Amino acid sequence: MDTRIVAISADSGSTSRALAARLKIPFPLLSDPQLRTIRAYGVREGGHENAVPAVFVVRRDGKVAWRKIAARPSVDEILRQAKRVRSIY
Repeated sequence: MDTRIVAISADSGSTSRALAARLKIPFPLLSDPQLRTIRAYGVREGGHENAVPAVFVVRRDGKVAWRKIAARPSVDEILRQAKRVRSIY
């Protein structure tokens, strides 16, 4: 199984596309202006229309295997956690 990385933002689709292009992000930057996914994962910033910084590693069965909320972990840490979850399967 391949590991897939996606980012989700409360920004509009056009804003997300512009940011992805400007930063040369090599993975999908999805738009969630209605905050559906952001609310589902419990990371809406209280009283605001955006999310707190958060990273989730989600298993194939949809269960969250690792998360880091209100912090921006290093890419190495994210990849280490993703590799750990992959090794379980």
